[in-house]
Amino acid sequence: PHTTQPNANRLTTAVSGPQYQLSISTQSTSAIVSPANTSGEDDFQTGYQHYLKSQYTQSLPYFLKAASAGYPPAYLYLYRLYDVNGRIGPKNPIESAQWKAKTAEQFKWFEAQVATGKAQAQNHLAWCYSEGMGATENKQKAFEYFEKAAKQEWVEAQTNLGFCYKNGQGVAQDHKQQVFW
Repeated sequence: PHTTQPNANRLTTAVSGPQYQLSISTQSTSAIVSPANTSGEDDFQTGYQHYLKSQYTQSLPYFLKAASAGYPPAYLYLYRLYDVNGRIGPKNPIESAQWKAKTAEQFKWFEAQVATGKAQAQNHLAWCYSEGMGATENKQKAFEYFEKAAKQEWVEAQTNLGFCYKNGQGVAQDHKQQVFW
């Protein structure tokens, strides 16, 4: 569809279709072309909701679709699905290694997302440090980012923080803190 909307100071034209949206404004000297719903974020979030409910096989197709759209958090969660025995079947070291490498390639993206202050982004970067994806493995930095996200009430980060306290990863072992988180 094509629409033109006059405004007192500008004329905005928008064209959208199944794959792209185009917006041109006479107030601007440039046109902005962006893929329509192809970032993968919506698919990732749907998959993530299944993941949080331990519905790992249901999360898989959403993470794969988000990954095919180039959405970096999908790489991280695909790595986690294939790396843990029993989540979607037997542990698959080949798939796990491939998704871990893709995650590592996007380390700068994860790092930039933390600047938004969003807990989910902090949790993702914590996993990168925890597993040495794109940076040297650093359990203390992982703990710090899990803690930042947990304090924002990000449930997965709270679980991860409890795990850190339980096992003394990046912090002294503390069973009271483990239970708290």
